[in-house]
Parts: sequence; C-alpha cells; structure tokens
Amino acid sequence: MTPIRTRPSVLTLSTMTTESKTLASVGATIYESPDGGKTIYAREHGSSHRTLVRSDNAVLEMQQAIKLRDKLLDIIFLSKTVPALKEQLDKLEMLYTLIKNENN
Repeated sequence: MTPIRTRPSVLTLSTMTTESKTLASVGATIYESPDGGKTIYAREHGSSHRTLVRSDNAVLEMQQAIKLRDKLLDIIFLSKTVPALKEQLDKLEMLYTLIKNENN
C-alpha cells in the first residue's frame, strides 16, 4: 500500500488495512481513512476524538446534500401544523415548477 502523504513534510511510517478502514501512524498520531483515502481523520493514539485532515470534495458535497435533505424533510413535516410554513413551501414549489418548465 502506498503511504498517505498528510502534509508536505510528513510521510506516514506504517500503514495497515482492516476490513473497513485504512490506518496509518506517525509517532503518536494515527491517521484513519474509512473510505480508502478519500477522507482522512487524525487522532492521538489511545483517543477516540478525531479531527478531519482531508476530505474529497465529492464526499463533502454528498454529506452537505444529506444534511439539506434532512432539513427539507423536517420543514415539510412541520408545515403540516404551521400554516405560514405551508404557504412558503407552496410558493417555493410554484417557483421550482416554473424554473423547471423553462429549462425543459
């Protein structure tokens, strides 16, 4: 396996792959990648707290899209009991339909 370059001056000293993630260690810092190197987290040896070191833009965009989808679902459910929210959603849906029809 090719070592993961984490910073211009730091190269991992050892790597090992488990079923779900790649681990690389430099001194007391452990670098983990749950997706084969697209996203890399760093944590101190013996700690469960980890810090994002690098993230592939596609992965980050997907995480943001999932968060937005969840918010929109919450808004839709809340609009069933909040008339002002329902009214704004209806306007948004109308605007969306107009734009979509213009682009087709």
